[in-house]
Amino acid sequence: MSIATNATETRTYVVGSNMPGYLPDSEPYELVGTLDDAKGALCSDLEDLADCATEEDDGDTAMEAYEAIALVRSWRVPDSIRVGRYVYWITEAE
Repeated sequence: MSIATNATETRTYVVGSNMPGYLPDSEPYELVGTLDDAKGALCSDLEDLADCATEEDDGDTAMEAYEAIALVRSWRVPDSIRVGRYVYWITEAE
Protein backbone atom coordinates (compact mmCIF):
# COMPACT_ATOMS: atom_id res chain seq x y z
CA MET A 1 0.00 0.00 0.00
CA SER A 2 1.37 3.42 -0.90
CA ILE A 3 0.57 6.61 0.89
CA ALA A 4 0.19 9.69 -1.24
CA THR A 5 1.12 13.02 0.22
CA ASN A 6 0.10 16.37 -1.04
CA ALA A 7 2.75 18.87 -0.07
CA THR A 8 1.42 22.38 -0.36
CA GLU A 9 3.53 25.45 -0.16
CA THR A 10 2.47 28.02 2.41
CA ARG A 11 2.44 31.53 1.06
CA THR A 12 1.82 34.84 2.71
CA TYR A 13 0.65 37.86 0.78
CA VAL A 14 1.20 41.53 1.58
CA VAL A 15 -1.45 44.12 0.77
CA GLY A 16 -0.67 47.83 0.70
CA SER A 17 -0.77 51.16 -1.06
CA ASN A 18 1.44 54.14 -1.67
CA MET A 19 1.85 57.27 -3.73
CA PRO A 20 4.52 56.61 -6.36
CA GLY A 21 7.84 58.11 -5.27
CA TYR A 22 6.98 57.93 -1.57
CA LEU A 23 7.15 55.27 1.13
CA PRO A 24 4.05 53.09 1.53
CA ASP A 25 1.16 54.72 3.43
CA SER A 26 -0.39 51.53 4.70
CA GLU A 27 1.89 50.70 7.62
CA PRO A 28 1.70 48.21 9.07
CA TYR A 29 1.07 46.29 5.92
CA GLU A 30 -1.68 43.75 5.97
CA LEU A 31 -0.43 40.14 5.82
CA VAL A 32 -2.84 37.45 4.68
CA GLY A 33 -2.54 33.75 3.94
CA THR A 34 -4.22 33.36 0.57
CA LEU A 35 -4.50 35.36 -2.62
CA ASP A 36 -8.29 35.42 -2.22
CA ASP A 37 -7.89 36.92 1.27
CA ALA A 38 -5.44 39.47 -0.13
CA LYS A 39 -7.84 40.43 -2.91
CA GLY A 40 -10.63 40.77 -0.35
CA ALA A 41 -8.50 43.06 1.83
CA LEU A 42 -7.49 45.19 -1.15
CA CYS A 43 -11.09 45.42 -2.37
CA SER A 44 -12.12 46.53 1.12
CA ASP A 45 -9.53 49.33 0.98
CA LEU A 46 -10.80 50.35 -2.45
CA GLU A 47 -14.42 50.31 -1.24
CA ASP A 48 -13.39 52.65 1.60
CA LEU A 49 -11.76 54.94 -0.98
CA ALA A 50 -14.90 54.89 -3.14
CA ASP A 51 -17.10 55.71 -0.12
CA CYS A 52 -14.88 58.65 0.89
CA ALA A 53 -14.75 59.92 -2.68
CA THR A 54 -18.53 59.73 -2.94
CA GLU A 55 -18.92 61.68 0.31
CA GLU A 56 -16.52 64.31 -1.00
CA ASP A 57 -18.41 64.48 -4.31
CA ASP A 58 -15.42 63.13 -6.26
CA GLY A 59 -17.26 60.95 -8.74
CA ASP A 60 -14.20 60.30 -10.92
CA THR A 61 -12.19 58.74 -8.10
CA ALA A 62 -15.21 56.77 -6.89
CA MET A 63 -15.75 55.35 -10.39
CA GLU A 64 -12.04 54.50 -10.72
CA ALA A 65 -12.16 52.69 -7.38
CA TYR A 66 -15.22 50.63 -8.37
CA GLU A 67 -13.61 49.71 -11.70
CA ALA A 68 -10.42 48.72 -9.85
CA ILE A 69 -12.41 46.46 -7.52
CA ALA A 70 -13.75 44.54 -10.52
CA LEU A 71 -10.23 44.12 -11.92
CA VAL A 72 -8.71 43.07 -8.58
CA ARG A 73 -11.35 40.36 -8.19
CA SER A 74 -10.23 38.87 -11.52
CA TRP A 75 -6.52 38.70 -10.63
CA ARG A 76 -5.01 35.21 -10.63
CA VAL A 77 -1.57 36.39 -9.47
CA PRO A 78 -0.41 39.27 -7.24
CA ASP A 79 -0.49 42.58 -9.09
CA SER A 80 -0.93 46.33 -8.63
CA ILE A 81 -3.36 48.96 -9.85
CA ARG A 82 -3.34 52.74 -9.86
CA VAL A 83 -6.38 54.65 -8.65
CA GLY A 84 -6.05 58.41 -8.57
CA ARG A 85 -2.63 59.33 -7.17
CA TYR A 86 -2.12 56.01 -5.36
CA VAL A 87 -1.01 52.53 -6.33
CA TYR A 88 -2.73 49.64 -4.53
CA TRP A 89 -0.89 46.32 -4.58
CA ILE A 90 -0.61 42.72 -3.54
CA THR A 91 2.73 40.97 -3.45
CA GLU A 92 4.02 37.69 -2.12
CA ALA A 93 5.89 38.06 1.17
CA GLU A 94 9.51 36.99 1.12
